[in-house]
Amino acid sequence: MSAVPTLAITSGEPAGVGPELCARLAMRRWPARLVVIGDRALLASRLAAAGCGAVQDYRPDAAIAAGTLEVVHVPLRAPAEAGRLDAANAAYVLETLDRAIDVVGFGIALVLLYYGALAVFVLELAAKIFVQR
Repeated sequence: MSAVPTLAITSGEPAGVGPELCARLAMRRWPARLVVIGDRALLASRLAAAGCGAVQDYRPDAAIAAGTLEVVHVPLRAPAEAGRLDAANAAYVLETLDRAIDVVGFGIALVLLYYGALAVFVLELAAKIFVQR
């Protein structure tokens, strides 16, 4: 097992704030390896809009550069527009949950990012708990 825990973060509803919050994760260092589960192009566009970082496909044995967002790509089912829900993307949201479990396995960590500022608190708390293990 790696000395640094891996936390999988689902990007949530593509029309919501989750993708933007996930993009902002690249703006700081974390005491864990954060892997975002979501659409690569959607997350790259939110990174560009936030003026930070780049997207890199997640590879468990690869090093990650500062300011880079590691992503497990799950393609959107329909184009996403912020603030405009599309039922076609419901299957996408469910698939991100399945893929997150595939990445970290059961018993490690699974963080679901849907709740704004609370999500940052949960990430920090989860990272501290798993670093102390």
